[in-house]
Amino acid sequence: MKYRPRRTIPAVVVATLLLAACVLVALSAIQLLLGHSPLIPVDRLVSAGHRLHWHDIGVIAAGVVVATAGLLLLAAAVLPGAPIVLPLDDHPGAGGQVAAGVTRRSLRKTLLHSAETTDGVTSARLRLHRRRVTITVRSHRLDLAGLDGRVQEAVDQRLDSIELAERPTLHVRVTAARNRRWTA
Repeated sequence: MKYRPRRTIPAVVVATLLLAACVLVALSAIQLLLGHSPLIPVDRLVSAGHRLHWHDIGVIAAGVVVATAGLLLLAAAVLPGAPIVLPLDDHPGAGGQVAAGVTRRSLRKTLLHSAETTDGVTSARLRLHRRRVTITVRSHRLDLAGLDGRVQEAVDQRLDSIELAERPTLHVRVTAARNRRWTA
């Protein structure tokens, strides 16, 4: 159970562009039927199309742009995004019939809270990748020895209690918080 995000942005862009093109063509067709001058000058477009050749730089450039946009949209549709819900480990007593998961946002908040509440940590940042969790903690302490181990242990315990199906590797970095003002 790995729910993947929907590709709404590319879908909305393509749908909007197609709708705009259809509206322009429909308006021009209605204007031609009513005997008015069309919004899109069809006769000028046809004559301009007759003057173009496949080896013209404008035709080649337009083809490259359209092909690149098509490949990008195809890649966005085919390649999976980061999962929204991460599956939890199956328990033998459940018989494999219970599917449970945790959202990435919830997991991120829980792990960040575990890191921030560790003694000696002033602030923490967390990056949740596909198979890795990177935590950067800051501390005002002068002696930072062992702080990374304490943060690692706290977050490891939290990951053990969550029981993800695929446990990510954990990387902890500790930096010293710098004071902006010097007091004398």
